[in-house]
Amino acid sequence: MSDELAIPGDKTFWTHHSGRVYRVIAVANVHSDDQERYPITVVYRGVTKKRVWSKSLVRFHATMTQGVRIATPPENKWLLE
Repeated sequence: MSDELAIPGDKTFWTHHSGRVYRVIAVANVHSDDQERYPITVVYRGVTKKRVWSKSLVRFHATMTQGVRIATPPENKWLLE
């Protein structure tokens, strides 16, 4: 199934279905020969709390939408850089 899903670009922003915004740090196991054992994994960081998370590509796409889906006040424009 992960063959059909787009691999998120490095440093792209994604919005979780909860409304929290995250930025992709890295994508692991892209070149794995055994995707069942070592699935493609997205590593991402929360924009506000800075916590680091990871999910399989399948789970990532199931819970995230690309782009920022909240209004960002001008004083916080650095969040999008």
